[in-house]
Amino acid sequence: LKRFWLEPFINTRCMSRRISESDLGVMVENDPEEDVDETTEDLMNPAATTIGRTEDEHNEACERRAGRSARPQKEQLRSYRSHIVLAFALGIAVGFSMIIFKPTSRPSSMPGFLDADRGGLGPAAPPEPARGSAATDPCGPGEQGPRPADARRHIFLDMGANWANTLRLWRDVVKDRRDQPWEVYAFEASPLIQPYLDQFVAWLNGVGSRPPLVVPPSGSSGHLQKYASKYGCVGALFRECMWKTFGKALATLKPDPALNNTALVRSRLAEAGRLPLQMHRYTSVPVAVAASDGMLSLGLVEPSQMIRGGAISHGSSGSGGVNTSVPMVDVVTWMIQNFREEDFVFLKLDAEGAEFEILYGLITRGKFNLIDILLLECHHNAGSCPSLMQSLRAEVAKTGAQLLSESDQYPGYDSCSSPDRLIPVDPRLGQR
Repeated sequence: LKRFWLEPFINTRCMSRRISESDLGVMVENDPEEDVDETTEDLMNPAATTIGRTEDEHNEACERRAGRSARPQKEQLRSYRSHIVLAFALGIAVGFSMIIFKPTSRPSSMPGFLDADRGGLGPAAPPEPARGSAATDPCGPGEQGPRPADARRHIFLDMGANWANTLRLWRDVVKDRRDQPWEVYAFEASPLIQPYLDQFVAWLNGVGSRPPLVVPPSGSSGHLQKYASKYGCVGALFRECMWKTFGKALATLKPDPALNNTALVRSRLAEAGRLPLQMHRYTSVPVAVAASDGMLSLGLVEPSQMIRGGAISHGSSGSGGVNTSVPMVDVVTWMIQNFREEDFVFLKLDAEGAEFEILYGLITRGKFNLIDILLLECHHNAGSCPSLMQSLRAEVAKTGAQLLSESDQYPGYDSCSSPDRLIPVDPRLGQR
């Protein structure tokens, strides 16, 4: 700034050789016809009182004020001109480079700065895979994106969740609603299965790791037989062979006292009154289902029973079992209090005989219309299945619900838990 603006100004003033007496405001004794030489130092420095100095003295003062030797005007102008041309050329070059190299859009992988779409600072988030796309594992804890604000409630009630092998059944049965947010409530009464189910549900919610599977996750003798051949157990005695093969693994199954807690059960059931924030929410409810609250006696429970799920002894005597009772919950009232007819409710009911009181309870209270799909396994030892099916068909005719039963199409496990996909550790080899 000093070099290009202030110094030329001072030098220009120094080149002005004529200053009138009125400008100086003092008396001079020069010849009136002669010019008076003054410098800008005389103007800027009131202490300077010497006037009428020679030209050499005047120039010397100018040089001292500027801080360097006076530069001829032509040389200064030539220097200014070259700087102006250089600055103009540089401006043109920068302008063209901005036009040529300006990106049309910011790549999604570019970390960065202010993202107008997200309205904040920080690195850009990686693109989320589309729901239901190949990039998302339908059998894992994926698809946990935010819940759509205007989403209709979709509820899957898995009453008899066993080894978590039907938790994803809603994907197989209701294929046209896979991209909707689902609430899954997994009820299981067996205290030896509950710990595994609870950890598996947490994993599906993105919490913790998937629990190891040490026994066949079967729910019936037919289901167990599909595993038996993998471990060399064939023929009529395949169950006894599987008990022997998995004897040590079965002995490791223990109940978790923390799950047999009334406050815990209440809090799990209360989740039905709160919409989930994420895309899908899984809730484990470690209780037996019924049409009234109370305690259910399971009798003698032993680990060998878990080779095929449930809590019915299949051993020779059952003498090694422990007399066990578990909380029992009135799911009829719970459903009526928490769900509405406009919700989409898929009920899978495999409750070892409790299906009679639950379904008749809904029919009697005029609330069967809560159900859109019913997948039922009826247990003949607990009541008349033909009579129940007749009543259900009459209700379905009125409400338009879909009535399904376990069959080859719905074999008691979902596509994520088939014997070809969900395989326990082979105790003979220590491999899956």
